[in-house]
Amino acid sequence: MDKSMSSIRNAVLYVRSSSSRLDAFRSSIEKEVDDCKRICVLDVPTRWNSTYIMLEIALELRKAFDRLKDDEDSKYTSYFDEDEEAFEEDGEEPDDFSVDLSAIRSRASRKRVGPPNAAYWEKAVVFVKFLKVFYNVTLSVSATNHPTSPKAFHDIVSIHVEIEDLFCQLVDNHDVTQKILFQMAQKMRVKYQKYFGKLGDINQLLLVALVLDPRYKIRYFENVCKKMLNMEDLVIKKKSAELKELVVSLTDLYAVALPS
Repeated sequence: MDKSMSSIRNAVLYVRSSSSRLDAFRSSIEKEVDDCKRICVLDVPTRWNSTYIMLEIALELRKAFDRLKDDEDSKYTSYFDEDEEAFEEDGEEPDDFSVDLSAIRSRASRKRVGPPNAAYWEKAVVFVKFLKVFYNVTLSVSATNHPTSPKAFHDIVSIHVEIEDLFCQLVDNHDVTQKILFQMAQKMRVKYQKYFGKLGDINQLLLVALVLDPRYKIRYFENVCKKMLNMEDLVIKKKSAELKELVVSLTDLYAVALPS
């Protein structure tokens, strides 16, 4: 985890750790942020959507956090002088899980990262901009009040385009923040390729839902494959024929199932 996000997470953790600290933070919000009813939330480190929400709200409340840091009577800054426990890996974990992991790990103490400074906040702005795309896609495909299956293919393609565009922009960039984003893009590209790298890996009913939507149909599917996924014409033609055959087969199956 990058230090900028760790520092913001620690700041949020401080605010959320007791009711008195939360009240003091609300007071800072009232003085520094106009007409803001939001309050910081702690994320789940393994869920990027929650990290996006944490960073997005924290950026909105940045002035309130800075006020805590500048307050001489605040315990906020001293909180970051305390030690936090961490694990330092001495080597790879063994395949035999019966081995006591404490034998290959040692406890270490280190200062908490933070409080977030100007450079950390600027990095957070970049991360939020990048993660917003994935957050919006998640909201789109997990909606419950309107059909989502015709939109799923669009969302999958939009993730592909976002990752590839970011990857191309950052490949020769030597800025520290951009390097971190490049590493994130690499990992996301590997995950994407694993689950959606080939059209055959995608649930084919999502493609059926796309072409059954009167706004799109087969021709639109072919255009997306060519212009956004950069597929070869012969591959597109083959996949289009397979998809059309699948739609016809499902239609025939539905017709047979109808009561006479």
